[in-house]
Amino acid sequence: MKIFKKLLLCIFVISHFSHAQELKITAQKEVVTNNNKVHTYIGNVQITHSENEQPQITSNSVSMANGKTVMEGNVKMTFEHATAVTNKVVYVQTKSGFVAKMDKVIVTYH
Repeated sequence: MKIFKKLLLCIFVISHFSHAQELKITAQKEVVTNNNKVHTYIGNVQITHSENEQPQITSNSVSMANGKTVMEGNVKMTFEHATAVTNKVVYVQTKSGFVAKMDKVIVTYH
């Protein structure tokens, strides 16, 4: 399973992230704290990014079914300018990139 998780991480990692490109995050509710650096998104959260913006992702477990990748337990998605932490994420590839779906996520911008 460790080899599978490392292989999956290699698929999602890209070493460069363009400063001009941004993540698109939608949710039912957003709470901003810590001088606008920490955002908590709650309810039907979706993080959309292009193939060029793929984060490094770590989690306790990974499974794949029906074209979706499910990561659970201490999920951490590290982008160039932000880190997103959640308990469970469902990743889906779309025509324009990827969509990460979850119930709640805490995003810290750096």
